[in-house]
Amino acid sequence: MRFACTIKQLLDGDWLARCVGDPVGVVEVLASHRQATLDQLLSEVRYRLEWCPCSHLNDEEVVLDVTELRDPIPIPR
Repeated sequence: MRFACTIKQLLDGDWLARCVGDPVGVVEVLASHRQATLDQLLSEVRYRLEWCPCSHLNDEEVVLDVTELRDPIPIPR
């Protein structure tokens, strides 16, 4: 499954990643490093896709199509 997502560095230096789509809904994560933000986003998307604790997704089954936004955006509050 492929999911379009955006990532943006905030004015305070943190990174915000966002993914919107069925069946996971809106997923947003915030972290201090770009790669950590993408790792957390991938983990959250995978978590939302798992129907029960016994189901397992292979790493190849979930792919993030990342678009990096360049304009500064305000810090979420």
